[in-house]
Amino acid sequence: MLPSVSLIVPARNEEKVIGKCLKSILSLSYPKEKMEIIVAIDGSNDKTEKISKSFGKRVRVINSCPKKCKGDAINNVLPKCKGKIIGIYDADCIVDKNCLKEAVRHFEDDNVAGVCGNLKSHNKNQSLVARSLSLETNFISFFEYFLNGLGANSHFSGKNMFIRKDVLKKVGGFDTLTFIEDIEMSLKLKDKGYRTVFEPNAIAWNEEPVSVSSFVKQRMRWARGSIRMLKYKRRKGKKLLSDLMHGVYFYTPPFGLITATVLAIFLYFGLPLFLTAPVLGLFIFTMSLIVLSRIKMKEPLRDLAYLPVWFILSNIQLVLIFKAIIDEKLGKGISWNSVRALP
Repeated sequence: MLPSVSLIVPARNEEKVIGKCLKSILSLSYPKEKMEIIVAIDGSNDKTEKISKSFGKRVRVINSCPKKCKGDAINNVLPKCKGKIIGIYDADCIVDKNCLKEAVRHFEDDNVAGVCGNLKSHNKNQSLVARSLSLETNFISFFEYFLNGLGANSHFSGKNMFIRKDVLKKVGGFDTLTFIEDIEMSLKLKDKGYRTVFEPNAIAWNEEPVSVSSFVKQRMRWARGSIRMLKYKRRKGKKLLSDLMHGVYFYTPPFGLITATVLAIFLYFGLPLFLTAPVLGLFIFTMSLIVLSRIKMKEPLRDLAYLPVWFILSNIQLVLIFKAIIDEKLGKGISWNSVRALP
């Protein structure tokens, strides 16, 4: 028997995308009487509320004063949710009609507390930056799928995630300090012994930043959140090692660029094989992993032509970590406003 589900779409000034998101959610292949849709409007000053209400009684709109973060906005509407399962989609998502049904089947197992859905990119043709970042989105999903297959808990993406409501209550809801409430929730559930799984067929298409400036704003928020999480959670030992394993998809491009550069230098100077071979092996392994991610997640191999751009952006992200540390030390403000990719 399918469980009742409350789908939450947190939204602040999302008039350009909220309509398409809600239309796709309303088209989900799931019993209407067992699904409620809640738009958690958080201090919007555009047409987000008007567009959301235009869908009629099927969409419940809850408006509130601006919260300090997305996690806080979600917590605000949780007590009003009727479903046994809480699903969360970002307002820029377009949801596959079978996404919800594929995700909730895992809750037949009482040991499963949460399900992480598969993310793809719906606007990758919009710019060179978006195209290259779609490689990253695909690689993240692949790596979570890979680790989950080895028995590891999956880490949530806040754009396409599902959690038992009673579990959310037990753990005190979402974090309001880190600004990466999805990752923090993943670690919280793992620490408390709950099981989370990845479902490749629970697909939602998200929006990638289309410019370097929007990418930088997005990754600065992620970097600030990561620093705050390390500060408050104080991860150590095996816990920290496990967390870092889930972050391999962020280290892979910089590592690939480093090995490619070192390999080119070695080949240029004709250094002996015993020096060149290990670097060549590491480079081949890295590239093979990325190619495998495209094949396994059924994405076109031709997009691998954009690898150099992804590698460059990933190294920019490394630099942003240092700026984020400084900003945290200085106590600079941070906002959860989404970085709008569409013009």
